[in-house]
Amino acid sequence: MEQNKNVSYNSTNSYLTIGNLNPNTQNIWLIFHGFGQTAAQLIPFFEERKEDYLIFLQAPSKFYFQNFSKIGSSWLTQMDLEEEKKNILAYVSAVVTNENLIHFSCPINWFGFSQGVSVLFRSLSFLELPYQKIVVWAGQIPKEISKETFKGISTESSEVFLVYGDKDPLIDKDKKQEQILKAKDLFSSYKEISFEGEHQLDFTTLQRFR
Repeated sequence: MEQNKNVSYNSTNSYLTIGNLNPNTQNIWLIFHGFGQTAAQLIPFFEERKEDYLIFLQAPSKFYFQNFSKIGSSWLTQMDLEEEKKNILAYVSAVVTNENLIHFSCPINWFGFSQGVSVLFRSLSFLELPYQKIVVWAGQIPKEISKETFKGISTESSEVFLVYGDKDPLIDKDKKQEQILKAKDLFSSYKEISFEGEHQLDFTTLQRFR
């Protein structure tokens, strides 16, 4: 008879940083890539921010695709979802601790693209770190995230942005409206930004978040 069993073990995962974290740092960015990407693929969109400290987090599950010519990764799937959430939160928490982020007074900004959006919000809810900006780019806010999460970690100057490509095949009108209603419930204010494109990052639009 089949039995589903779990086992605990130590695991190591990487992340990338750009810049120097010191008293002169203007902003800290925690950046979560999308499905099929790796942390390194987002670097070209952010690398000109010399005054900021950038942390590119890496999804744990890596895989080959396009006839083994490329490497992608995934944050989690529906399989063993609750355990995978715990694993990812432990990883993000370890990164924040390793970087000593709570000891720096500069603003902390959160950026998530596609699948990375759900990881962003679950991590923010779990860690309860004050934030300056949240950029939701072509992704969906998890249903379990509630307004209570943000009461103690937002400030009067905190900003939230919902960004979508106007031809994104994965974000139809219904999904977009669902996210708008969710944002209205969670935040006192937010801004919508649209650009010409599909399910992708756009360098020009990204420069608005500095």
